[in-house]
Amino acid sequence: MQLHALSSSTVKWMRKRRFVNILAMVGGVALAIYGVLILTIAATGNVIEGRAALACGGAGLLLVAAPLLALPFSARVAKALALLALVCFAVLAVRLAFWPQPGISPDPLVQTAVVAFAVLVAGRIHLARRRRLSDHQP
Repeated sequence: MQLHALSSSTVKWMRKRRFVNILAMVGGVALAIYGVLILTIAATGNVIEGRAALACGGAGLLLVAAPLLALPFSARVAKALALLALVCFAVLAVRLAFWPQPGISPDPLVQTAVVAFAVLVAGRIHLARRRRLSDHQP
């Protein structure tokens, strides 16, 4: 039995993949630590105004960090977490654009952008499900 050497393109791809995994892990850890620190500041009460906004910012950073932390272990889970983060951001954007706080009226341009973002996320989910269903049919 003779062992075949790996081709140079396979070795290059493996090095790139390892670099991407390390970069994703470092970025995910940094964002997660920053998000937890922001949530800790909001939870301890060291903020007089804007506590809800600070908590939303910390939660958003944790949502972004989750797919980055999952990528080295499972690309499928990372894609699902990224999609979950996009859906959460779309729902929050719709809520902020169409149910504003008193004294704040969002521009129609902002509302249009929010609707476009929500439609793009919904379209992405629909196309992914349709493709997955068509792949499983004989």
